[in-house]
Amino acid sequence: MRILLETYFTPVITAIIIMVLPLQLFAAETVTSIGQAYITSSINKDIYRSRAIENALQKIVLASSQKLNSFSVVENGRVLLDQIQTQSAVKILQYEVIEESIKDKMYQVTLQAILDNDANDQKIATCRKVNIDSIDFSLATTSNSSQFPAWANISKDWINRELTKYSFAPNIKISQNNYSSKSDNNLYTLFKQKEPLTENINIYKMKVKIIFDRENENNPLEKTIVLKAKIKTSLDRKNKTISETEFTQPYRIHQRVFNKLFQTADRGDWGKIKQHFSNLLQDQIQKQMSELDCLKIEPKIFAKAGKPFIDYGRLDGIEETDMLVINSPDTKKTYLKVVQTKDYEAQVEIVSKQQSISDINGKSVELVAGS
Repeated sequence: MRILLETYFTPVITAIIIMVLPLQLFAAETVTSIGQAYITSSINKDIYRSRAIENALQKIVLASSQKLNSFSVVENGRVLLDQIQTQSAVKILQYEVIEESIKDKMYQVTLQAILDNDANDQKIATCRKVNIDSIDFSLATTSNSSQFPAWANISKDWINRELTKYSFAPNIKISQNNYSSKSDNNLYTLFKQKEPLTENINIYKMKVKIIFDRENENNPLEKTIVLKAKIKTSLDRKNKTISETEFTQPYRIHQRVFNKLFQTADRGDWGKIKQHFSNLLQDQIQKQMSELDCLKIEPKIFAKAGKPFIDYGRLDGIEETDMLVINSPDTKKTYLKVVQTKDYEAQVEIVSKQQSISDINGKSVELVAGS
């Protein structure tokens, strides 16, 4: 039995290890880090060795991607804020002390660590729910009526009536801008105005464009007319697109096979096709609208009356308990806290005094997770 294992089993296991090991190493990274600890007393040197190792590991963490849950900001020995703590997303698989020494009351170690790149690449996106009651909405349709049978028509009035049947959250406020094309294509923008015209302060907008095209599928056995409805949606904030969708649905509106012997699609099916399209349009609008439930925000700092602000506010989901951090590769982070919110902007306060307003003006910030 022993000879059998050595002859057959051991080579097989060795081959498996050789094949698997490169895959494991491929997903990892080896780094070297130096840590130090001051020796302040004659107590057991192992304590300072452990502190030096912790210092080396901390340097690896700070050089890797981070997520921020809570931290303490201490400046000149005074605690400015004790709310958040830095937590690394990097995973250290193993480490080894490859060199250590004591010199001038300093314990120094050199580590070689293996990091899990997969864990290092994971980023937790912080998103917020937009708290708006309505969104400005514009819908444009493009089609060439000469390409389709006279009865195969989806008019702007019909789409307008269909949209009013559905309840959207937030509610859609259809734009009053009405424009049309002078070419053969008919371009419509739908509008509905129940109240007198007031100043538009809603910075969120949804744009929907529907393109109707004809496609023929002709061969000796059949003649088919296909109406292809392409629905494009976009979600904008301050005229900047933050999300887009696109969907194309083909409809067979006319089909005859075997030299008009059988007719499998005709005018009688048009009502069902229109209803299907109405439901589809609603679904696409709802799908695009759902992005507002978890919007990834990217605020920027701006100065007003000598005070720092961010260009996101209460209606964007910002709260007065929120904390932010300046996007920077520096290990010394600059934190800010929200002190007052308005609809689409919020006043912030620099927690750490290491940077002034002029230093951070125009820079992007990110929400601190858990704030």
